[in-house]
Amino acid sequence: MADRCGLTNMPEKEFKVELGNGYYFVSESFRDKGILERFVVRLMYLDSNGELFIVARFDTAHGIAHFDRLSKSGRLVEKIWLKGLDFNRAYDYALSEFRQNHEYYVKRWEES
Repeated sequence: MADRCGLTNMPEKEFKVELGNGYYFVSESFRDKGILERFVVRLMYLDSNGELFIVARFDTAHGIAHFDRLSKSGRLVEKIWLKGLDFNRAYDYALSEFRQNHEYYVKRWEES
């Protein structure tokens, strides 16, 4: 069964990083023979009512690594193609970006 990013099998590696105040990011990566084939890294918010929101994400759903920033209503606000990065570099960038700059994305999402 495919998830919202079109991924159909279980990730080889997945983890969650708590950021506080209901925010966290989750990472799922899929490898074949050690080669990163696709990934998704989602910045998430779980509100006090248990409703889950995607704030922003990096993924490879279109065969090219890219970044999507969403509004509170789930509408796509911004898409940035990471054409100059292979999947390994894009994945490392995604993890680093959300670790270091999640507050920026959270603020933009909260203002949407």
